[in-house]
Amino acid sequence: MIITIDGADGVGKTTLAQKLKMYYNCTLIEKPIYTYYKRKFGANWKALADKSMQTNLAENLPNEDRAKFVCKFLVYLKNVLNEDELYIIDRGILSCYIYNGNETTNYIFDKLLENGIGFDLSILLDADTNIRKQRLLDRDKQIDHRDLSLRTNKALIYAKSKNMNFKYIDTTDLSIEEVFEQSKSIINENIGKHFEEREL
Repeated sequence: MIITIDGADGVGKTTLAQKLKMYYNCTLIEKPIYTYYKRKFGANWKALADKSMQTNLAENLPNEDRAKFVCKFLVYLKNVLNEDELYIIDRGILSCYIYNGNETTNYIFDKLLENGIGFDLSILLDADTNIRKQRLLDRDKQIDHRDLSLRTNKALIYAKSKNMNFKYIDTTDLSIEEVFEQSKSIINENIGKHFEEREL
C-alpha cells in the first residue's frame, strides 16, 4: 500500500511522514526525485538532484514543464514499488498539484490518475498561511510568499472532482501528536480495506 503525505511547505508533511515511518516500521520516501537519483547515480546523487530541481523548477519556466518534471518521478515510483508492502511518500500528486496544477496542466495529472499514480491514499495537510510561514522561519527555511492556501484549496477541489481516496487535515490548531493520531486512524481504516481487496 502506498500512502502519500501532501501539502504546501510548512504544513507538517515531513514531521508526520517520519512519525508514521517509525510507527509502522515501513519505508519512507522523503522526496520522489531523491529516491530516483539515489538509485540511479550513487554517491553524487544529492548534488545532481538539487541541480536538476534548480534547473527544471525555475519560476520562469511554464507550469506545464515544471509539472511534467516533478510528475515523472511519481511514475518511476509506481514502476518500482511493491504494492504488497507499506510505503509512506513525502509529497505525492496533490503536492505537485499545489505548485503546478491549473487548467493547462490538468491533463498531466489526469493521465497520472488514469494510470494509478494517485496511489492508494493521500493525506492532504493544510495550515493557516501565517502559521506555515512561522514554521518555515523556525526551521530556517526559505519562505514562499505565494498564497499557497488558495492553491491547496484548488488541489482539494481537484481531488474531490476525481474521486481520489484522500483525507484533509487542517494542522493550524493541532499539535503534531494530534495530527499523527488522526492520520494513524485514517491509515488503519484504509490498510484493512486495501489488503482485503488485494486478496479478492
